[in-house]
Amino acid sequence: MGITAFEIRSIPSTPLGYEAYLEVQNYGNPAEVAITLSAPGGQRLSRSVRLAKGEIFKDAFDLSRFTGGGIRATIQSKDDALPLDDVAFAYLPIKRKTRTLLVTRGNNNLETLLKLDNYVELLKIDPSNYRESSNIDAYIFDRFAPSTPPSRPALIFGAPNAGWLRTSNGIVQKPEITTWSEDHPIMQFVSVHDVSIERAAQIDATNLTVVAASKQTPLILASEKPRWVMLTFDLDSSDFAFHVGFPVFIENVLAWFSREQLALRRSPGVVEVPLANAQVRTIDGKTVPASQQLGKTIFEAAEPGLYVATQGENRVHVAVNLANRSFSDVNQSVFKDDRAAAGQRYWLRRELWFYMLLGAVVLIGVEWFTYHRRITL
Repeated sequence: MGITAFEIRSIPSTPLGYEAYLEVQNYGNPAEVAITLSAPGGQRLSRSVRLAKGEIFKDAFDLSRFTGGGIRATIQSKDDALPLDDVAFAYLPIKRKTRTLLVTRGNNNLETLLKLDNYVELLKIDPSNYRESSNIDAYIFDRFAPSTPPSRPALIFGAPNAGWLRTSNGIVQKPEITTWSEDHPIMQFVSVHDVSIERAAQIDATNLTVVAASKQTPLILASEKPRWVMLTFDLDSSDFAFHVGFPVFIENVLAWFSREQLALRRSPGVVEVPLANAQVRTIDGKTVPASQQLGKTIFEAAEPGLYVATQGENRVHVAVNLANRSFSDVNQSVFKDDRAAAGQRYWLRRELWFYMLLGAVVLIGVEWFTYHRRITL
């Protein structure tokens, strides 16, 4: 019995909603298996199922009652031969509100959307009263940008003139979105192929991540350092705010700005983390030896576990799980009930060199026999 898949994934229709997907497969005789999902603070989900020989259990567990942190999945059954695949780990981002400052002269659609988000603590001011605040998690600038970049991440609608942003080189009328990056975190579950745009600024996107673009100009841009996202069009000149993907887009951007991300999924062995000079610890705080290579941090995980790599303010969780059907099927075909068939398959499972060596031995034996019988001289 083994856990062959375990991951936490977000629910597009629910802000900060997550579910845990779990697969358990039985490679032995029919058996009862106890499944437990546990988190810090004593939070727990339990289930017991009976699996027939070769049967796979698949289900998604609602984690809405879990506050966040490391999630551990375990299974228990009789006569299990491999304990390493009886446990798996994942990380549930800790749920907290994002303190967001909306700087606008007036945008009812955007303001209403942010007020309805239970995980956004919204503040709003006019651009003339803008002052940077130390207790803000994220800024949203509507057709405005300050002269200096804020210390916290920012979402900018329109292409205002500011020295830390790209200068507009003109206006593109009715640009059509032709390409977009579905892999970028801010575009998960967001479709923009049918978004209508009246006009957008034409800018140079050198050294920036183009998230969506037309043939004439980038339309959604992202910067890592400093972290910001800019739409080269404002909401009044498009119907983006009326699309079902717009609330998801806003939620994705705020999550990318200041909320924790889901854990990277890795297998036991050498593990790479896309952070340079990071310090790696287990989830209970023990330091793990790590080395640096080509802008990445590398460490070795001999068994399943949850790790956290920290570099400055950046933090990445890594879930190391076996979750491999080939490894979990320890019975293979050698231990089948049909011993004759099992023996035949056992010999056929040998590598090619074995049969070549066996053939050579047979040929030498035949040559030796015929030589001593004076058949070949």
